[in-house]
Amino acid sequence: MKLQSLIAPDYAADRSPDGNSGGALQLLPGSVEDLKNLADMEIKGLSADSRQVSQGFIFAAIPGTVADGATFAISAAEKGASLILASADAQLPALDVPILRSANVRRDLALLAARYYGPQPKHIIAIT
Repeated sequence: MKLQSLIAPDYAADRSPDGNSGGALQLLPGSVEDLKNLADMEIKGLSADSRQVSQGFIFAAIPGTVADGATFAISAAEKGASLILASADAQLPALDVPILRSANVRRDLALLAARYYGPQPKHIIAIT
């Protein structure tokens, strides 16, 4: 799937179920010349776990109370991440991977996942 399909022009207009925007993605100044230059980038998956990242994935560096996803950005980049999604204040080292800054990484990862994986069935049955 092309990055353009995931980060659509209406991205900032998306709303969470409670009606709040939750913050749109913000590009890190100077890290990406122009998002349009990345529009044709092929995205092959999404992950918040750097161990699961493969070539062409978006890695979401989710801040946490025990571990900060930003500390795993280098590992994700080494494994082939095409893009890093990080919070506005995440302390990231210099990377050769474009970085998208977000006011709410969890929310934005959920929106990206919804766009990447598409609508889910109304009913799911599991037998364990």
